Amino acid sequence: MVRIRWITVLMIGLTAAALAGGCEGKRPAADDPIGVRQDMTLRDDQADWEQPLQSSAVEGSAPRTTAQISRLLHAGMTQQEATQQLGPAYDAYTLSDYLNGQWIEVDIWRYDYANKDYRFVFREGEGLITPDLTAFQNDVLQAQLFLEWSKDGKLIYAVLYYEDADGNVHNYIPAFGNLPGTSSEDSQLAAKNGIKIGQTVGVKRNGAAFDLKSAPTPQFAFLTSVSESYQIKSLMAHFAELDLEGSRGWVPLWYLTEKAMEIREIKPQRMIMTGSGTAEWYPNAGLSAAELVQGESVYIFEEYGDYYGAVAPLSKKADQSPGLVWIKKSLLRSDEEADSGYTPLLSADTKLDSDLLEIAVNSLLRLGESKKRIREVFGEPHFIETSNNVIPTGEPMKTLEQWRYEHAETLLVMTWDEDGGLRGYLFEAEDAEHRSIASRRLDWQWRVQSDMAYNFLIGQAENLLLIAGHDGGFSGMHYDSNLYAVNRHSGAKVWQVDLDFSLIGYVMSEDEKYIAFMSYDSNPEYEGKTIYRVHVIDTQTGEKRWEKELQYATDKDQVWGIGIAAAGQTLAVGVALGDDSGGRRGKIQAWEMDSGEPMWERSFDQAVYLHAGYFAESRLLAQIGPYGLDGGISAGVIGLDPISGKTAWTNRKRELRTSHGLGGDGRNFKPGAGEVWTFSEDAWVLTEIATGKEKLSLPYEEGYYIYSHINDRYILQVKSRDGKPLHLSGDTATSLIEAKSGDAIWTVNGSGWRGKVDGGYIYYSIDEHVRMAQLATGKVIWETDVNSSAFVPYRDYLLVNNHAGDVVALNKSDGSIAWRLSDARVGWLDSYYPYFEYGMITGLDGTIYLGSSNGYFTKVANFDAE
Repeated sequence: MVRIRWITVLMIGLTAAALAGGCEGKRPAADDPIGVRQDMTLRDDQADWEQPLQSSAVEGSAPRTTAQISRLLHAGMTQQEATQQLGPAYDAYTLSDYLNGQWIEVDIWRYDYANKDYRFVFREGEGLITPDLTAFQNDVLQAQLFLEWSKDGKLIYAVLYYEDADGNVHNYIPAFGNLPGTSSEDSQLAAKNGIKIGQTVGVKRNGAAFDLKSAPTPQFAFLTSVSESYQIKSLMAHFAELDLEGSRGWVPLWYLTEKAMEIREIKPQRMIMTGSGTAEWYPNAGLSAAELVQGESVYIFEEYGDYYGAVAPLSKKADQSPGLVWIKKSLLRSDEEADSGYTPLLSADTKLDSDLLEIAVNSLLRLGESKKRIREVFGEPHFIETSNNVIPTGEPMKTLEQWRYEHAETLLVMTWDEDGGLRGYLFEAEDAEHRSIASRRLDWQWRVQSDMAYNFLIGQAENLLLIAGHDGGFSGMHYDSNLYAVNRHSGAKVWQVDLDFSLIGYVMSEDEKYIAFMSYDSNPEYEGKTIYRVHVIDTQTGEKRWEKELQYATDKDQVWGIGIAAAGQTLAVGVALGDDSGGRRGKIQAWEMDSGEPMWERSFDQAVYLHAGYFAESRLLAQIGPYGLDGGISAGVIGLDPISGKTAWTNRKRELRTSHGLGGDGRNFKPGAGEVWTFSEDAWVLTEIATGKEKLSLPYEEGYYIYSHINDRYILQVKSRDGKPLHLSGDTATSLIEAKSGDAIWTVNGSGWRGKVDGGYIYYSIDEHVRMAQLATGKVIWETDVNSSAFVPYRDYLLVNNHAGDVVALNKSDGSIAWRLSDARVGWLDSYYPYFEYGMITGLDGTIYLGSSNGYFTKVANFDAE
């Protein structure tokens, strides 16, 4: 009977207190019957399902009281039990909910009690569980019951919405997690202040919202802000469930009232409980948040009337409080034993365990808070750093100041708006997934500010370093890029060329004097015929050497592929042309790199794709014919003489594919090997560029093999051993392949990727760990729980990049984490250019150069072990 879908309606045998319509303006007692309107029936969207309420209930009768629904629904009950109790006709859909600090997928069942013409419409953006208030107002819906299920089919939450005699919508929530089993009609505070389900409200003071349903103790959900508007989804006696764009959390109702605006911040102070007493959720609440014992220490930060706003307790002697709580002043005295009365929470002298520190953080870090107040409460930051770009691509990059506190087994990072107000924060307590890493501040020999968020070292030209900038966007979200050069000794920016999203590759001349790239312009005035431009600039000055404007499309033909390449002193553009019927032809044009003078031009009766190497080779390489994406290769690869354009050699049934992992670094920090990998139907073939001769063949099957280039002598091969594709395989093997013979030197279990040879050892990534092994035998020296794509040995350290985009130093001796480099961001960019992968962390001539994901390029001063 269950149909999983997003929009539709399946009316049901509702049970429970659902029918609160006849309560005559007051909440019924637990065993009072709830009125039933005889004109309402429970049905789905099929005519043969129209039926009375009682037909789907246990033993033919529906539960009629809140006590009955409390007995029927309980945490952990199964879906089978629910259908036995409530009937099988309901609407079901899958959404995400934020529970226990993470987003998880849940199933929602909805039972409707309505007239037979009612149809529920699921509206995108309305969030997880949303009653149809319009239908209630139009008198076609009397009740809705929502059940929330974990993916293993256990009930984790339920809420019933119903209408009273006056037409007000209320909710009843059985006991789940920290929820006691209550109705919105229990709330005198809501009634007094006119607070109702469905209203859009604002909090009167920034603070925390809590998850009350997923655990016995309240869990932090998100920060509320006085500048935001929230919709009330449910009410209890003392709490309101607020929704902001699908994020939900419970806040004490009092913070929605004008009284909350009278809270006053005070100088932080440590105080002692004079006796046992209650910490309340808000002043005069009468609702205990924690029971405190005599002699217990608390920190106070705010006051309201006869109450202090406090974080308590500071030890495990009493119940743990959920967040900021309120304690009567008469229960507290000054801590005379404290030397200064108050020590900032994140100073070295403060001993708070991670749980209690998290409570303090979630209670006291309010959006918009000032730096002065944060210093007063938490102390001076341990490190001041720069955030990643916080502005969407297409607009000028903007980074923000971040404060980093590293305290025992916890990490707190605060981000500040330009006006000095707190924008947000990250708090992590050390666990299996988040290990505490101490930061180290190193000196920069120089640091260059870029206009682009992402910056990569892509090559060198005499004393200049060439750096590519990228806005970090992909697909339709990529707008801007640039290319610039800095003096490797001084860090002075010598020149910069600003580009847009239309950049097509880079290629440098054999003598490193020139660098070329392409762009395109699809201005509507060109009537759909894109203009392509070839740009050649002087690597020492950035001045334009020459530029060509090319237009290939006609009324019959359009461009299906275009690329740029160089060989010797020749620059070439290859283009694949064709129409919608599938017919293809190709063209290659060549110019003298220095002058831009035309050299030769060739046409082909098949598509042409140039090999887009990043630096000039001895031949121009081209694929003639289409890619065999559906199996079978009809294309061939040719090597062209760069001077005459004549074919020097041909390899039939080969392709030039780039996304294979075998190309390696490719930057011009060492001479090229004069080789290229071409693809046949079942192998990767290493081919000599000058002659076209085959030098090595490695077996390959799409989805079952992966290769990673280590250096000119070694390759990592990963293959599936159980006949399943690698992403599904439970049995994979990694082999170190000798690049001259193709023989496996050693094989280990698992999936390896990328690596670096350092003397007689190899560092590589395997199953999201970094491993050091003997190069000759594969014997594991150590393995550490860091996943990295960069491996840069430096003195006693191995520099890697972790999942958070940090530069982390591992001790070569044992793989332990030595430190995290402060204020270095090397986040990952989704790009098909291999030099972007290698260009974030580069070891060159004994010096470390850092790209970034936050607008810098840096030369790190030499450093030693601490």
